[in-house]
Amino acid sequence: MYNAVKHIAAAALIAAAVTACSGGNERQQSATALLEQARNEVNSARYAEALTLLDSLDRAYRDCLEQRRPGTRLRMEAMLAMVNDSITANDARRAVLDSTVSRLAPQFRRIEIPGTDGYSVARSIYTGNEMNVTGIQPRVDEQGYFFIAVNVKGRVINVLGLNYGDVSTTGAASVAVEGSEIATVRHEQAAALAQALAAAQAPAKVTIHGTAGNVDVRLDAKALQAFADTWTYAQAVTDQRTELIRRERLARQQTQLQQALAADAQATAEAQTEDAD
Repeated sequence: MYNAVKHIAAAALIAAAVTACSGGNERQQSATALLEQARNEVNSARYAEALTLLDSLDRAYRDCLEQRRPGTRLRMEAMLAMVNDSITANDARRAVLDSTVSRLAPQFRRIEIPGTDGYSVARSIYTGNEMNVTGIQPRVDEQGYFFIAVNVKGRVINVLGLNYGDVSTTGAASVAVEGSEIATVRHEQAAALAQALAAAQAPAKVTIHGTAGNVDVRLDAKALQAFADTWTYAQAVTDQRTELIRRERLARQQTQLQQALAADAQATAEAQTEDAD
């Protein structure tokens, strides 16, 4: 967007110096009609259609600078309107995400573990005894990403992943600890399973499968609700961050277009003053 704005502004200044349209009055009228069509599209908030028409104007009537120069400004106005609409939509999305995060955040407990970045877990299912039982637990890492912690008590099965119905995960990272095994299924691998469990009816049987055997875990209604809330919370936190980054980028684009339009207006005023002199 930044380079596009620079090129548009430069084109506007160059076009200010020449107004001839070769090929006679008919060609000039055709270029003017195309410009007016584009202007009507902008006035109707059909910005993509307007930009397509302006592209045609630039390609087919390269010598008709009298029409292309206001077309260049119209292009910037259309792009600014598109950015403004995107900002409005972004603000609306972030308001919903902010509300979701604010609603769910108090339901989670932050667990600090020395030597690690810690994690957040639903208060409803946290016991502090997770390492002493076989089970799975949905969590949110320090960056806001969802993951599933797996613990197999008293066995090492070389965990490969989890299975629920037709949904399976792969790529579990596991480690043996004093005759037991712990594993982690990260966000990308866990997404389908998390969504399936969020929609499941209790009780739900999840199989921890490994190269040296399988272990079944049954999830009650409270555990399934924790999966649903944890997935929703993690998605809201990560989407919130993504939308904020997008909002900052849109703000920069908005400023650049506003500056380009101001520079174009100044160049036009200076050209008119020189003509008057």
